Amino acid sequence: MRIQRTETDRCFIFIEQEQQRHEFETERDEMVHRNAMEKEEMLNRFDREREDLQEELDNLQRERDNQLLMAENDKQQVLYRRRHYLYLSRG
Repeated sequence: MRIQRTETDRCFIFIEQEQQRHEFETERDEMVHRNAMEKEEMLNRFDREREDLQEELDNLQRERDNQLLMAENDKQQVLYRRRHYLYLSRG
């Protein structure tokens, strides 16, 4: 009877171990899936942020270029008026 009970106990222990192993594997698979999803979300967010920053940089460069053009235009107008004033004052 003792031998039979020990064999039965071993079977139960084996079944419990298999159930635990299956639970752990399922939990591991869920964690791996969750981590993969989080990674994908983070990569997408970083891509959007990078695109937003690139767009902001492009806008700043265009704004700087426009300001430089306006400054050059103002300078040319001042030079033209000065030359025109000198021309008129000689004449």
